[in-house]
Amino acid sequence: MSPPHLISAVALAMVSAAHGAVVNIDFSALPTSADRFNGEAAAPDPAGSAALWNNIVEAAGSLSVTGLDDSTGATADWGITISGFLNTRKSASEQEVQDIWPGAASYKRLMEDYLQLDSGANSSVTTASGQITGLRAGWTYDLYFYGQGSDMSGTDASSSGENSLFTVNSVSKQTGWDGVEGGDRSLAEGIEYVKFSAVADGNGRIHFTWSNVVAGINAEIDQVTSNTNTGSRYAALNGMQIVEGVPEPSTSLLALPGFAGLLLRRRRA
Repeated sequence: MSPPHLISAVALAMVSAAHGAVVNIDFSALPTSADRFNGEAAAPDPAGSAALWNNIVEAAGSLSVTGLDDSTGATADWGITISGFLNTRKSASEQEVQDIWPGAASYKRLMEDYLQLDSGANSSVTTASGQITGLRAGWTYDLYFYGQGSDMSGTDASSSGENSLFTVNSVSKQTGWDGVEGGDRSLAEGIEYVKFSAVADGNGRIHFTWSNVVAGINAEIDQVTSNTNTGSRYAALNGMQIVEGVPEPSTSLLALPGFAGLLLRRRRA
């Protein structure tokens, strides 16, 4: 094989090998298997229904976790920190995410408990800050944020919605409500979760923020039809999925001259 073809093959192998680790996080109210979700959710996962999730339990305020495992159980050495939230909450039995996905393959354990924000009033916004650490600098990652709390029924004007606004690299996306009391038993982008693609910075980090949704300030409506334009003092973060993608083109190209020189030296030898 000629050097140009070898270089192309090496470059293709580099990109192919870059698709890999998936780290799943379930924010739970209790440190027990009864509260932990395992299996495939919205993100494609090579482990499929056998995918494992990190169960993170934090009562209030802030969290910092390192050495997260990937979906196969191998240590990925990624970490996550979040500060500025109120507490960890488990949904009430009559509300949106409790007892609505029966069966072994349900999403109930993922969606029924969550980290919660509370701004104190449905006319004000509070924001939590977070970062994912230990990533490969310059590589692209898909981020899935699950954000739907228990008060999605439209019965309480001060808290209806409990959906969330997530922001990554100045791009904001909002979760919503499926319009069905008790939920429609599915995971839909823009409803139960939002998805971003982001590049890890030079320190291997991706920063994000998470806020409650207030009409006229950071969203047009709170997406609860019976309380249009009221917003919610609360916001939820049920879980996250982090999917490793590929290096930025500039990162890959920087490595190619070294491979080219190595191949040429071997050919002359």
